[in-house]
Amino acid sequence: MKIGLIGGAGKMGEWIANYLSNHPRKFDLVIQDLNKQKGEKIAKETNAKFHTEYSDFIPEMDVVVVCVPIDSISKVIKEISPHMKEGSLLMDIGSVKTEPIKTMKQLKNKKISLIGTHPLFGPREKEPKNQNIVLVPIKKDKWFNKLKTFLKENGFNVEVMSAKDHDKKMAIIQGLTHFLVIVFGKTLQENGFNLKESTKFSTPTYQLFVENLKRVFVQNPKLYAQIQLHNPYTQNIHQKFLKEFKEGREYIKDENLQDLIDYISEGERLTEN
Repeated sequence: MKIGLIGGAGKMGEWIANYLSNHPRKFDLVIQDLNKQKGEKIAKETNAKFHTEYSDFIPEMDVVVVCVPIDSISKVIKEISPHMKEGSLLMDIGSVKTEPIKTMKQLKNKKISLIGTHPLFGPREKEPKNQNIVLVPIKKDKWFNKLKTFLKENGFNVEVMSAKDHDKKMAIIQGLTHFLVIVFGKTLQENGFNLKESTKFSTPTYQLFVENLKRVFVQNPKLYAQIQLHNPYTQNIHQKFLKEFKEGREYIKDENLQDLIDYISEGERLTEN
């Protein structure tokens, strides 16, 4: 099977290239990226071919995986889809699904299969077993069944949902969570807080925040920014968070002990779901 990775020199593109090149099943890999130096290096390490232009290899591919930044996914899908052969599969791995899926549905090439995917893990993860991945198929055809079976057989947890459902969930799971961690980190920074020194006094809850902070700030800031900007449901979640923040802050400001206790106690119901 011939698989092309568009943007294959990015972190997740590189992860996929390494995973497929080490898989017991043999794949013919092609990596495309504008970063020639890095792309050629990854291609050499994964026994893949390297190209800087789509047109050099797209018509030969059985599967094309779009691994570019969120704001470029739809543009790339439109550019490469007309050149794909009948019966091939086009998929993306972006963290936001509404816009790419809308673009896929509008494509004129109706002879290819289209699946939106979202690996719910980053390139730091070495072992795919028990990692979550979402599939958003345009149609549940043979390629969808092949991909779902392949992922499950290799230890991934697969969830199938619509683009709308995905983005609503990710507005909280990624959008709100990342936002909280980023603001938490910026608050510590603004107060001249020393993370290393603070471990001498850390509580388990604080340590969880610090670990999440480290995961976010050492990875690609453009990815985190684009998740905030391109998920159509994130701003609404931010507004709801700010409303709750303001309410809780008022109880503290007014030194209203009982209302604050009741406010905190209401959260227990969430843990019962």
